[in-house]
Amino acid sequence: MPKEALSILKKIPVAKKRLKHYLENDGSKTSFESKFKSGKNKYSVEFSEEGKLQDIEVEIRKIKSKEVMTVIENHLNANYEHFKIEKIQAQYQKLNSLETKPYQNPDAWELIVATKNKSNKLERFEMTFDTKGEFLNLRIAVRQSYDFLLF
Repeated sequence: MPKEALSILKKIPVAKKRLKHYLENDGSKTSFESKFKSGKNKYSVEFSEEGKLQDIEVEIRKIKSKEVMTVIENHLNANYEHFKIEKIQAQYQKLNSLETKPYQNPDAWELIVATKNKSNKLERFEMTFDTKGEFLNLRIAVRQSYDFLLF
């Protein structure tokens, strides 16, 4: 784990339980990821190979804003026959974004969504939506296999 990444982790203003570090390789890029729990929230902090912060994701149960959730669900209903939201994460691009409580002022929302199209093909996507619920992008969600547990 790069020293700069460890230094950034120390600055995250929450108590960290069960802190684990991983080396990830998704085929196109290599990165480091630290995962931990604080209170009821699960955190995932991703770093570049050089130790630069890429993003901080906080897993949450639901998006509290009904308006944002409606916009997201409208997008999903318009594009997929059936879908199930498997995971919701509040995504932060900067460390100072976390100074408020998780999920209150994220930079974006990241959802893992299982879909079934008209030909009954099941697919899982990682979808990103802006803070208002507008669709930004998607990629096929591949179950990540970690090369190894660093420590």
